[in-house]
Amino acid sequence: MQDPALPPAIPVMDIDDEGFTDDAEFDIQNLTREVQVRQKQSLFRKRVMENFGGRCCLSGMSEPCLLVASHIVPWAASTGKRLNPRNGILLNAMFDKLFDRGLITFEDDLSVIVIDWADQCSLPLQKLLAGIVGQKATQPKKLPRLEFLAYHRDVVFQRKPDSTVLV
Repeated sequence: MQDPALPPAIPVMDIDDEGFTDDAEFDIQNLTREVQVRQKQSLFRKRVMENFGGRCCLSGMSEPCLLVASHIVPWAASTGKRLNPRNGILLNAMFDKLFDRGLITFEDDLSVIVIDWADQCSLPLQKLLAGIVGQKATQPKKLPRLEFLAYHRDVVFQRKPDSTVLV
């Protein structure tokens, strides 16, 4: 007999409104995996943060937990450029994702270029992109290397719609 002071026991085979029988089908275990670690990434971040005065170069946001030291030439593309602070640009998390996915890039003078197929994006994203097109990033102490910016424009920037970019 159950103690009336305790809540009723949940039956194991109780079917909820969505047709699930119990929590067992949602129970998973963690896996142990070997991963590669980006050595000295924190040094790169520190240098990029210092170069941009600890502020996102587009929004001016200064909360470190929301700032990303973005690689202009992606980490995977060149081991020789990984720690070079002139291969970095300080962006808030939203702008970092847009930059990383190639939806925005920068001219040599650090003005923002946005994809010309923004009309295929959601209305909120269209408005965000329209609000930063042509905006000039805050000048860092040392400008990014022009060849790094050119690489991002030529290789990472999505000049044509790609079904995998927005996934």
